[in-house]
Amino acid sequence: MDHYSSATQLIEQLKSGAVSSAELVELFQKRYETQNEQWNAINSANFSEALAYAKANGDALKSTPFAGLPVTTKDGIHVAGLPTTGGMFAPEKCVMKKDGLLSQNIKAAGAVIIGKTNTSVANGDWQSNNPIFGRSLNPWNPEYTPGGSTGGGAASLAAGMSALEFGSDIGGSIRIPAAFCGLYGHKPSATVVPVSGHFPGGYTPNPAQHLAVQGPLARSADDLALALDVISCPEPIEAKGWQLSLPEARHQKLTDYKVGFLKLPEWVEVEQSILDAQHKLKDKLISQGCTIIELDLEKQFGDFKDYYKNYLITLQCIIGGGVSEEKRQNGAAKLMASGDEFLEAIATGLTCHASVFLKMIEVSEKYKSIWEAVYKEVDVIITPVTYTNAFKHDDSFLYSRFLTINDKPVPYYRLSFLPSLATFSGLPATVFPTGETTEQGLPIGLQAMGAYLEDKTSIGFCQLMEASFGGFSKPLLA
Repeated sequence: MDHYSSATQLIEQLKSGAVSSAELVELFQKRYETQNEQWNAINSANFSEALAYAKANGDALKSTPFAGLPVTTKDGIHVAGLPTTGGMFAPEKCVMKKDGLLSQNIKAAGAVIIGKTNTSVANGDWQSNNPIFGRSLNPWNPEYTPGGSTGGGAASLAAGMSALEFGSDIGGSIRIPAAFCGLYGHKPSATVVPVSGHFPGGYTPNPAQHLAVQGPLARSADDLALALDVISCPEPIEAKGWQLSLPEARHQKLTDYKVGFLKLPEWVEVEQSILDAQHKLKDKLISQGCTIIELDLEKQFGDFKDYYKNYLITLQCIIGGGVSEEKRQNGAAKLMASGDEFLEAIATGLTCHASVFLKMIEVSEKYKSIWEAVYKEVDVIITPVTYTNAFKHDDSFLYSRFLTINDKPVPYYRLSFLPSLATFSGLPATVFPTGETTEQGLPIGLQAMGAYLEDKTSIGFCQLMEASFGGFSKPLLA
């Protein structure tokens, strides 16, 4: 029994009786007590309640899918008795009275929630820092961010403080932390996992959270498959008429996969270390007999500028709803004056009418149909997760930040472009560690995008790669 064991391995031990749920809770509690102060990953610990529950229900939990497995959730996922702060509200003022749907489902499947993990303010950054709980650090190097907004959860897994994490993603908030911390993470297809019971929303069934999804982060691709089976379902109000039955993975052998590698637009700048890791992966897949297809999708999508702008408009239509009219108008005016076509798209989204939003939904469906045709030629598509690996902490204003990538300044907000490829069309995307590291010793991850509702194919592909090439390795500092 080890705090770095995969969730799947721990569940096997729980079911066999080799270890009890209470013993695992105590294992992770001891790990939390020695590690969390260093990384600031878990912000609302729940060990005493979790231990009491595990002791009282351990035998009954053995027959469930999770069998009493200790897990964590992102701050924004509502859990009864624990605060949902959004990185903005005093914990004592926002203790949830009941579980959100994801929390209900994982508890019913035998998960024991040992705490909630740190995030950015309003889930709005690719770092995890807020005035309520402070900054989360990357267990690979504390000078660097673990990513965001599910960064505390990624740091918790990388430091061995939890067996499994549940987060959310609208602009890479599962995928970027997974990549930055050397983990696996899965952004499900739109509609596969209900989104009710998640900040900034309440408990309303089918809330208006277009683009946003909830999903797992883990130390093994096998764990992602198990977690998705538990959390994928229709909203309860729809369950009487609809059943969810995701297709199985397209192939059971790595050699049978047709793997697309996407040619990136010239305006996209990606760290050379990521491109090098991608090239090495291509060679590994060729050695396994995979069919490699170089994808130039300019004919179908142009140079992806319109794709990205439409995503940004849609995103700001959604998140701008929580901002006052005066702030939206003032912010939009400043962005419009920037001369940056993507910032102008953000400004359009901040001030758009319902007709524009509905048009964007129609556009996203058209893009989805184009992707569907592409996936008749390939099984998965490999891309970088974002432009960069983990970067140093930065507290400056988001829209004034720049990252230096290949000696070139790149606007920080554009980190959402590569995640948007899957998000805007509702596609599944699974992040995996490549086994490569940067000169600074930071892990390098990539993402495997799948066709809509073919989550098991992108996860299954990562499971096969993990079996062939290896997977998660623990940070030297943790």
